[in-house]
Amino acid sequence: MRGLGGSPRLWALGLMVVVGLTAAGCKRKKSVRVKPAGTQSVVAMNDAAAAGQLKSGFYGVESGTWRWTARRFAVELAPPANAPAKGARLHLTFTIPDAVIAKLGPMQLSASVGSPGSVGLMLDPEHYAAAGSYDYARDIDAGAFQRKGPVTVEFTCDKAIPPTGADRRELALIAVSVGLEPR
Repeated sequence: MRGLGGSPRLWALGLMVVVGLTAAGCKRKKSVRVKPAGTQSVVAMNDAAAAGQLKSGFYGVESGTWRWTARRFAVELAPPANAPAKGARLHLTFTIPDAVIAKLGPMQLSASVGSPGSVGLMLDPEHYAAAGSYDYARDIDAGAFQRKGPVTVEFTCDKAIPPTGADRRELALIAVSVGLEPR
């Protein structure tokens, strides 16, 4: 080996490096599969994995946590496991900004729950006379969950700020999260 130049130790070290690099190059990299998330029971407005559940009336995420809604907005939610027997409780966590109340006055929010494409069960409306953070919460009877699969919750505000020249969106509420919880 001396005839080829270098000491036997350098040859051995060089051979180990070549074998190591060759072996590393031959190894298959583990593929990382991102499993698509199923329909969730609770959707935070900043959850990119659940954004597909926001069916209509939601605008882009702002400040990394919330979304403006239009006057009418809808979301698809997975019922909790025990919903066909015990029902569930709907929660919409939201804010009505000062500017909305100042411009529109008191607002009413109502909701309906049903299977996608069907007429929903109407839930009692709630009136909001002041700006602030709220939780629209309603119990939903087990009968609304007898069909397997997700349900669509459609919300309606009786008022919204219409689009303007600078902002082409219709603005009603600032949504933070919406979901169904077990009862």
